[in-house]
Amino acid sequence: MGTFEIRSKAEREVAADVAKIGITFKSSGTRTDKVSADVMDACERFLGEIAELGIEPKDVHISDDAVSSMYSYRDDDKEDARRRLEITTAIDMKLINTLRSILQKGEYDFFFSVDQSISNKDEIHRELVKEALLNSRKSAEDLAESMGMRVDSIESLEEEGDLSLLLCEQERGIADYNEESTDYPKSNELGARIIKEEAEIRVKWRIV
Repeated sequence: MGTFEIRSKAEREVAADVAKIGITFKSSGTRTDKVSADVMDACERFLGEIAELGIEPKDVHISDDAVSSMYSYRDDDKEDARRRLEITTAIDMKLINTLRSILQKGEYDFFFSVDQSISNKDEIHRELVKEALLNSRKSAEDLAESMGMRVDSIESLEEEGDLSLLLCEQERGIADYNEESTDYPKSNELGARIIKEEAEIRVKWRIV
């Protein structure tokens, strides 16, 4: 009777299915009220434009809203205003391109970003842990058989890396968006980011 430890890994490439679209309106100047008004006006104008696409303000979330001062010995003190809006939805390149096109054509002062993620990350991770465990057991059985013994049970199991599972919840988003973005027909067909998910475990097997 004895024990031995086996490391095992399982991995899978998964296409992202959730997009968090971030739009930050920005303005800089010497007057706080002016830069603040610029950002708020830009935000209001943009919300009006996307409402024509069927995207209501309730589908948009505000994540950052600030006015800050930047001091300089050479120039006048500058005020900086920013407001960030986020839209979380199923990945749709037509929608992403359309929103970006609206911002460009409207000559907004903005930052634009798209973060892609997997909606069922925790479920996939659990499946990978099970797969890694099956691989580990097969290796343990082969090793035990070569020694004229058999696997009896698991003495311990540890997962490598961060054990926390972060569920990416898909918030209320934009469903069934079918409006064509005619400016970027090729970009509209781009696929989602491919994310490699993996699980690595250490299993101590008891053999008899």
